[in-house]
Amino acid sequence: EFMLLLKTICSESAVDKRFAYEVLPFLLSKIQDPSAFPIVLLIADSVTLNYLISLAIKTGYADQKLSKAVMLLLNKLLDDYKIEQIPIKPTIDYANYCTTHKDSLALAKEYIAKVNNTRKDQEVKPVKEIKAIRDVKGVQEVKSPVSNGKPKNARSNSMTQVNVANQIIVKVLEGLKDPAMKKRQEAKELLAKIISNKSNRIQASKVSSLMIALKERMNEPCKNLAKAFITLVGNFALFLAQDFSKYTKIILQPLMLTLGDKQGSIRSETLIALDKIASAVGPEVILNNIGPLIMKDNPDIRSSLLNWILLNKDALSVSDAHNLVAPLVCVMQDLSLIHISEPTRPLYISYAVFCLKKKKKKK
Repeated sequence: EFMLLLKTICSESAVDKRFAYEVLPFLLSKIQDPSAFPIVLLIADSVTLNYLISLAIKTGYADQKLSKAVMLLLNKLLDDYKIEQIPIKPTIDYANYCTTHKDSLALAKEYIAKVNNTRKDQEVKPVKEIKAIRDVKGVQEVKSPVSNGKPKNARSNSMTQVNVANQIIVKVLEGLKDPAMKKRQEAKELLAKIISNKSNRIQASKVSSLMIALKERMNEPCKNLAKAFITLVGNFALFLAQDFSKYTKIILQPLMLTLGDKQGSIRSETLIALDKIASAVGPEVILNNIGPLIMKDNPDIRSSLLNWILLNKDALSVSDAHNLVAPLVCVMQDLSLIHISEPTRPLYISYAVFCLKKKKKKK
């Protein structure tokens, strides 16, 4: 009955992004259920494809019984989307893992064969999306760096790497700092276009400058534009993947501070961005930086982050617990930090501390 209700909600109207991100982990954990599979496909367009696939693979690794259903999902997504939109390396790694299981062997081989056939077809006729980015002035095609005959630090073995020329990034940076809102919006759209193609590559020094600029732009006086920049930060994390961890000290705390905004839409978009960052670099990276924010004298920030900790409590075992224990204990002891509108907050805090104590006992 619950699955039927979800299907009805997702079928009759556009799926809210926040709702999609909240319900997707549950649906993937039940993906073997024939009623759950079509609902995942219904909400696929409401989340980033990279997030959906990475979460599906993570679920498949965690529960071997789901490997067949996860491979069925990957095959379906490969049929419905262009190969440039699929993170090929992790999906191929998972398919190779599934070839060791009888249930998923056939589907895994089918997926690998589809990817190989698509690559051969692309050598004859390039796909439109990669061609479009090459038409942007200042973008140069380069070969992926190779070491001992193997690609080095390539995001996807199926795509040609392209360098985004410095003058384009300089133009973006100038636009982000421009006092005119129209110029800032144009710069945001140009950067969004660049990072929408995973085959692009931006110099590390320029990425650092972009992060600093985006940190300032998340406090835009225009709330719609501020929300768009928060979305851009989350998408940037998916674009950089693990490389994003180098810039978390610049961007993470300013991003989490936007949870104190009075507008609920800003707070919701920030939580989605945090989920994307967790998908890119791991939730433990966020948990390691969340401590100082918990002690902020803002009930919205505290409640949002405490709930986020509970939703990602499984990552506590691989995070630095010392960064969380002191802030949580401080909040419990300092009654002035417990807002009158937060009657359930002590319960959340107690549960989070319980998780940390449990982890300590296991060690």
